[in-house]
Amino acid sequence: MANGRLGSTTVQPYSAALVYSNTSGSAAAVNVQATSLSTTTNAKFSYAIDSASVSINQTTTAIAISAGDVDWRIWWLDPLGKTSPVKYLFTSKTNGDGNYASNYWNGSSWVSSGSSGSYGNFQGIKLDPYFYTNYSEYNNKTSPTFYVPLSYGSNDNAIVNSYNLNSGVTGLQLAKILLADNGNGATYVANLTGSYMGTGQDSDLYTDFTVGCAAGSPYMGVIAPSYSTSTYTYTSNCLMYNFVGGSSLSPYSQYWYAQRFMASNGFYVCQGSGYSCTYFAICDQESATAIGSPNASFYWASGSSGAKWSGFYSSGSSYDISWFEWNPNTQKFYMEYIGGGQHKIYSATKAQLRAIQNGNTTFSYISVLTLEANSTPWTGSFYIQRPRRIGQSLWTAISNNNNSYVSTDLVNWTLATTYWASQGLPATTTSYNGVSTTSYLYLGSGVANVNQFSSGYSGVSQNATVENNTTFGNYQRSGLVLSAGDKLYCQNYGSVAYSIYVMGYEG
Repeated sequence: MANGRLGSTTVQPYSAALVYSNTSGSAAAVNVQATSLSTTTNAKFSYAIDSASVSINQTTTAIAISAGDVDWRIWWLDPLGKTSPVKYLFTSKTNGDGNYASNYWNGSSWVSSGSSGSYGNFQGIKLDPYFYTNYSEYNNKTSPTFYVPLSYGSNDNAIVNSYNLNSGVTGLQLAKILLADNGNGATYVANLTGSYMGTGQDSDLYTDFTVGCAAGSPYMGVIAPSYSTSTYTYTSNCLMYNFVGGSSLSPYSQYWYAQRFMASNGFYVCQGSGYSCTYFAICDQESATAIGSPNASFYWASGSSGAKWSGFYSSGSSYDISWFEWNPNTQKFYMEYIGGGQHKIYSATKAQLRAIQNGNTTFSYISVLTLEANSTPWTGSFYIQRPRRIGQSLWTAISNNNNSYVSTDLVNWTLATTYWASQGLPATTTSYNGVSTTSYLYLGSGVANVNQFSSGYSGVSQNATVENNTTFGNYQRSGLVLSAGDKLYCQNYGSVAYSIYVMGYEG
């Protein structure tokens, strides 16, 4: 009979493992030891004892795409229907050009969707795949419901609908929603009209507010559902109007890599993208809503008059911020500055931004924000889309240099193929979407199909569950007895890998 270490393995996120099978013909007395392989993040697991042989860690084809090797540009893999991924086209919107931001796969080909209007800002809706299964981490939401500004041909207004991903939305409908298509056919929860929002807008996944600006006269508006469903507007005394000197935004492009508005966890960036403007602002919608004046985040006034924004300046550039994203693990905002051909990543806490909320007083971005990275893997004329959160401490984005990237902190970025290989996925994996806590969809370089991985742990009997979604750094359990033929299966429910082994004796 064997004794000592009876079984051991490393379990990657989403994966299951058969750690030990008692084939001795007699009972086995064992201890279980597990250790998180991260020095900063605890692991989370379940394990159970079952006499059955359960198939684990199976990969199947969710949808076959025959349109060639386009996978590096796919940024949404449709966790609802698993059949309608979305492809990013890196298209800047110019006056009347009719370009679409992205295409979706309709089962046989890539199809354009949405109505870009004449001057619209429809570069793909910012929706985190992580939100689909972990919406409670977004300001304690009780359902995966999000607001989205939709195109309908107007240059001054926008339709703003909210959708619940757990009710009334199919995968194909979600693909169209992400392309700002108001004819998506999905059942909305709320339907609003946003004044002065037709030439650039964004919704905040954390707080649901939507901000935007108009075309002919760049007036601004905001909808703050947590406060009211009304639209709050300012005209010649708003940020965008003053940033562009009151000029119409109609003749100017909306760059895909520097959108006019980018919202994240109560704050947003406002900038005159596509216009010869050297200013941008970081606006505090959270505080503005809290004081009962949602428009205080964008009206052109001094701090003593209640303005809730910080103005920044640079020189020699008509666009400044490429992306703006909240990291809940560090409680900071991160943003990429791209003015003058640079690629630098800065950070700031909410408290740091509020300490300089002086309205129309402007600051040098160098003297106020914290420089986190002096360069990025994409350089020069190459840019990256807005990062999308795909894990507790994980973001992904694609660049127009034909590469996908992954980051665990929004500062350091790694080629997706390199990162996913280190996590136990196929070395050619480029894009990834969580579907559940035991399953995911992914795409591989050179293989156009959307593949689905499922751990199979749900097939393990729960009658002899020992631990259920237990979080740990180091874990030990003694005194377990496995009958002849029993097997010990485990599941990784966390964002980091862990090692697990069984010690004991048989017979």
